[in-house]
Amino acid sequence: MQRIKIEKMRLFDIPRVAKLDKNSLFESWSEKIYEESLKNKNYNILVAKLGSKIVGFISMYCAVDEGYICNIAVEKSHRKQGIGTSLISEIITYSQNKNLKFLTLEVRESNTETIKFYEKLGFEKLGVRKNFYLNPTENAVIMTLYF
Repeated sequence: MQRIKIEKMRLFDIPRVAKLDKNSLFESWSEKIYEESLKNKNYNILVAKLGSKIVGFISMYCAVDEGYICNIAVEKSHRKQGIGTSLISEIITYSQNKNLKFLTLEVRESNTETIKFYEKLGFEKLGVRKNFYLNPTENAVIMTLYF
């Protein structure tokens, strides 16, 4: 089995990441948003590769001493292989190295499997954002990991 390689997203990765985003998430970012994010020093976007193929990604935004996970996705055929855990672990290490106070994210309330996944990694449920998501409209569970 090939080893997962986690690296910073580069400009030429954007079309593949945007396609994976669109196929995996209800509300996806456009290629333009990824391009703008790459230019912004407050964003950190990582890709997971098997060989040269991108099979997952994660994006986060840093605001002073706070970290916000924006998006994370793993290709369906590669889920349950530790790729999501590897991506989150890299972001946690990055956040700790930047001396962030916490890392937070939102998850659809109905996505109980993903909520359990984050809880196993140490994230805590801190609240709910009513009608946060659209298409379909749904509440978001706010989950945070304090350092």
